[in-house]
Amino acid sequence: MEKESNNVKNIELKDLFCELNDNTIDEYIQYREVCYESNKSGKWIEEILDFIFFTFDTGTIRHNFVRYVYHQKYDVSKAFDKALTEFMKSSRYEIPVSLLCVKQELNYHIFELKMRLMSRYENVMLQRRIRNINYDFILLIDEFKKDYLYKLPKRIQGIICKSSIRKELAFTYAHEFELPLAIHNFNYQENSKVILDGIDDLIIIEPSIEEINHYQEKLGKYTYKIGEDSGYLPSKINIYAPMVDLRNAEKIAYGNWFTGIAPFKTEFLYSTKGALPSYKEQYKMFYDLFTVMKDKEIYIRIPDFRSERPTEYLGSIYTDEDTFERYMKFFELNMLAIAKASKATGKEINMLAPMIRMSSEIEFWKFHIQAAFEYCDLYNVRVGIMFETGSAYEYYEEYKGMHFVIIGLNDLVEEISDDFDRYSLMTKDEMLEEFWPNLRDIHQYFRSYMLQVKHILAGNILSNPEIFRKFLKSGFRDFSIRQSQIKLIEKELVEYNETRGTFVGVAAERLAKKGTRRINAILRDKREREDKIKRAKEKELKKIAKEKEIRDSHKEKREEVIKIILSKNKKKNNDDENNEN
Repeated sequence: MEKESNNVKNIELKDLFCELNDNTIDEYIQYREVCYESNKSGKWIEEILDFIFFTFDTGTIRHNFVRYVYHQKYDVSKAFDKALTEFMKSSRYEIPVSLLCVKQELNYHIFELKMRLMSRYENVMLQRRIRNINYDFILLIDEFKKDYLYKLPKRIQGIICKSSIRKELAFTYAHEFELPLAIHNFNYQENSKVILDGIDDLIIIEPSIEEINHYQEKLGKYTYKIGEDSGYLPSKINIYAPMVDLRNAEKIAYGNWFTGIAPFKTEFLYSTKGALPSYKEQYKMFYDLFTVMKDKEIYIRIPDFRSERPTEYLGSIYTDEDTFERYMKFFELNMLAIAKASKATGKEINMLAPMIRMSSEIEFWKFHIQAAFEYCDLYNVRVGIMFETGSAYEYYEEYKGMHFVIIGLNDLVEEISDDFDRYSLMTKDEMLEEFWPNLRDIHQYFRSYMLQVKHILAGNILSNPEIFRKFLKSGFRDFSIRQSQIKLIEKELVEYNETRGTFVGVAAERLAKKGTRRINAILRDKREREDKIKRAKEKELKKIAKEKEIRDSHKEKREEVIKIILSKNKKKNNDDENNEN
């Protein structure tokens, strides 16, 4: 059990404030970028931000900041708040005459930047406390903040917080990070032993040896340890792991449980940092990810911004064409970091656009993603879409031109169902009632001879063995399942492979027959197409002949009419001549 701590003890003061200063400058730069892109406060923004920066960097504030932290033992965020507030109340604080007309906007930006810096300082202290821990631990915090999930170390096993203003948000993030979370107001002692059971929602304080062994065995039924091989044989079934950070990258890379990562959700870097990640930071993250994953497949989703995973500094936004146009620089920076890391490591990457609601959006995202990669002289990037909206679900036949698809059942069920959400423990019958036969038809559409688009099925319900088995038997071959639950479907996959054979004998015969059937089907399709073309040509020739016949008939009639007219004209002319004579 490790407690959150903001007090500066046993930490070298100079080193601490150097790190805080680096974060201050980074935050200021990122905040300035956001303000420019969103055009907050219009023409005054540059002068406002310049004034704020030099105010925050005043020697008096810096001196009192250090004094409150070191001598009076304030935590860093409160120390900064106190130092800034006192300075702004003093006679030294003077607003330039040119900014008096926008004082309200000035105060707004001072407050915003102050709160963001306080949050960054708290996270710095937490990072310094836990980043070098070399044993498994549970983090104990007073109040849950999503910023605490930024750059979590590998050894963290769970989080206990005494309170959370937004409980739903807290558990949503814990789920995505695959960490058990408990909200429990209890006076835990630092370094005490605790078991956090996220399956049955239990906390065991100072567990016995028997209890420890029991829960290790229980955990082993859900996930695996590094070095532990899977029980299922090699097959054409591909299992991918969704990821939000790099904590489990090595576990996925060096085992035979997963084919790769799908999807890697980049938006959580933006959301948990509380500020725009720099190009350098993004490049390093992707470089490290691509390096460790080696020959494993990687599907990266561009930031999927939405209200349920807020990015306060960007406001309430959704990833769509309008948002891209508004914050183009930020999206392009993200794509460029991925492309540069891909080129540096030689790793081929699959890029993914989220929340596609209209088929016309596919070409929009393909253009911008491919442009970023072509800028790095990479011309073969594969671009796919998240298939997770009600419109895509209903009008799937309009969706073409993508290289692959990830069918996101979590979002899809919330769009089409009034009874279930992404966390519902659905039965097989309930799943069939909600998704069938549409999902089966979508599968047939994507696997059709004309399209042949790889489609990965992703969602929480896949950890239900009966549901997973149904999808297997229905012909689905690619799945995204959380690594913390992969063992729940191991038995189903083993049995599926064994009943179909994997190497020789029955399996080889079956594959040969399947190949023959496929060849025959292709030849049959070819004959049918040729017959269809032949019939069409014959029909066209008949049509041409008929039209010629009609034209010829018309020609004969026309000639007869002309002869009659000419004959009449000739007779008339003769009569006229006779009359003249």
